[in-house]
Amino acid sequence: MNLRIQAAVARHESLTLKVNKGERHRITKRGLRGSLWITPLVGRFKLLLSGDVGPELHASVAARHGPKAGQDQGWSYWYIDRVDDVEALIQTLRKRGPM
Repeated sequence: MNLRIQAAVARHESLTLKVNKGERHRITKRGLRGSLWITPLVGRFKLLLSGDVGPELHASVAARHGPKAGQDQGWSYWYIDRVDDVEALIQTLRKRGPM
């Protein structure tokens, strides 16, 4: 488990973290369907938006990191190099959608 991702989620009561097989960090927000999936890779992170999280964060991610890298099971994903950017995205999720 990535400790910086864990700490960023733990700071917000409305967010929940579950680490699935393959170190896939699944972050959900109370009252919002869908997930922010973060998978640590060598030297970067794969970030995938599913469900209602996609429309909530797509514009923010695209503005900061450019067009999506592709789709996985119909959901958009990007590659992000810095954990600081991942933490900023977790903060953005906390501020968006239902509290």
